[in-house]
Order: sequence, then C-alpha cells, then structure tokens
Amino acid sequence: METERFYRIVLYVGAGWNFLVSVPTFFLVNSLPSMIDIEPPKYPIFIYFNLMTVFLFAWIHLLAARSPFESRPLMTILAWSKLLTVIIFAGALLFLSMPAGLIEFFLPGMIIDLILGLLFIRCIVISGRTLAVAPPASQ
Repeated sequence: METERFYRIVLYVGAGWNFLVSVPTFFLVNSLPSMIDIEPPKYPIFIYFNLMTVFLFAWIHLLAARSPFESRPLMTILAWSKLLTVIIFAGALLFLSMPAGLIEFFLPGMIIDLILGLLFIRCIVISGRTLAVAPPASQ
C-alpha cells in the first residue's frame, strides 16, 4: 500500500475531486443558494476566488502526481491546505451559526479533504524514509 503508485492514484483522485467541486460550482454560483436553501451571498466574488483556489489546487495535485515521493514541498502544501480547510470548517461549526443546508453541503467535502490531508501527510512521512534510505542518484 505504501508505494509511489498508490500515492499517485490518491493524487489523481484528489485532483479529480477538486476539479469536480470547482468547475460545476463555478457555473452554479448564482443558483446554488436556492438549491441548498440559504441566502444568496452579498459578494459572490469571494466564492469565485475560493473556487479558483480549489481549481489551482487540482493542478498542484496533478503536478505532484508525477513523482509523489520527490514532490514533498507540493505534498506539504496540499496536506496543509486540506487540513486547514477542515479545521476552519470545524471552527465555523463550533463558533458560528451556519444554516443546516450549508453544513450538509460542505460536510461530505470536509470528510474527503480530511482523508486526503491525512494520506498526504502519510506520503510525506513515507517519502522521507524512502529518500533517507535511497537518496536520488547524483550526476
């Protein structure tokens, strides 16, 4: 299970997940509030910026998938982004009042992001051990 191929597949799944979330939602920003029964945002530009960030992270997944064990800096960015998203969402659940529709909309994504973030951390740990045992060949 702890192979570079496994983490490459995980990265492709993560990229697919981010593309699947960002691209359709970009076209649904105006109708999404009525679909999940919340008030429309006053400034939808922030939603567009968030979706652009998610789209960018999908590309970072694809870049890291080329060689997950050698892409530790990218994997670190991805792990932190996933886990911070979950932490901020959990904080919002605890300290802010959120409409039930919004919680139901975001909760599955937060669970997926938590799993991906933990897998990325595991990949960073495994790649550190692998590179320590067999460093890349020098010129």
